[in-house]
Amino acid sequence: MNLRNLSLVCLITLSFFSCKKEINNKESLTANKPVPGYNCANYNVSLAVAHENGNTIFTWTVTNPNPGNGSGTTLQDLSHWDFVPSTCLDQNWQDVISASYNTGSGWVAITPLPDIEPDPSLKKDGCYGADVFKFDQGTSGKTPTMYQMVLDGNWGTGDLHAYFKSGTNTGCCDKVIANAGIGCPVEEECSFSQGYWFANNAAHPDGVHPWNQTVTIGGYTYTNAEGLAIWNASNAGGIKDAKKAFTQLAAIKLSGIDANAAGLTAAVTTIESWLANYGAKLTAANLRNQTANEITLYGNAKAAADAISAWINANHCQ
Repeated sequence: MNLRNLSLVCLITLSFFSCKKEINNKESLTANKPVPGYNCANYNVSLAVAHENGNTIFTWTVTNPNPGNGSGTTLQDLSHWDFVPSTCLDQNWQDVISASYNTGSGWVAITPLPDIEPDPSLKKDGCYGADVFKFDQGTSGKTPTMYQMVLDGNWGTGDLHAYFKSGTNTGCCDKVIANAGIGCPVEEECSFSQGYWFANNAAHPDGVHPWNQTVTIGGYTYTNAEGLAIWNASNAGGIKDAKKAFTQLAAIKLSGIDANAAGLTAAVTTIESWLANYGAKLTAANLRNQTANEITLYGNAKAAADAISAWINANHCQ
């Protein structure tokens, strides 16, 4: 083989291995490149609301459902998150008492309290450029992180429009969750008592304040006349548990009270459950006390009625 042909063979050989190496390098880069799976809208978010000492406490829990580097079906740790304040919150920012977070080792106050303003990291990534409230704390693995805001007064919930920021692979995105955000201030609820709805006298033989609706308790619907018959039933031997439970629950229902907002969910559930399994619709002739077995099964209806009575006394409409 002459020198010219030998050089040509070498050139072809070198080109082949050079191309093969380049292809292998590209395949290696492709294999190592993260494949998008979940995005940041997949963080699990829940809200708990409590009312204490004249304040409303909003507590969010954020959990990463499948931590990882953002490849496959994994989701990178949350860097931080923001939410768009409702118009009511924006206009009543002075009602915000505090904000804090808890990664599992106790609550840490966020001081100074952040202002409502744009988040530069969201704006930089082209995610969102308007005003938000920023919780500058993220998640680690599957450990939930809790975030809390305490507001002065009685506040309701609204839709949560949140923006989540994580690593490069997962990026940032937004998510709207119904009734998981801060809404607007609401008037304190009040209720009229059982006496308002049931008591009668010579001037009002059909009740001091006739009902403007029927009442459904334990799955049975009662008219004003049926309710008055139960109220006027004999109290010989003491007021029966059924009568006490019925009239107290009817009083708050007729007054339009939201049991959840008033913190009366457990009391209402106990009475509803017992009277749904009472065996018949209540009448003046079948009122009785709870049995020990019924208390075990459904809860103590007499105690539940006392809890409603105490709430009405503390929140009686003027």
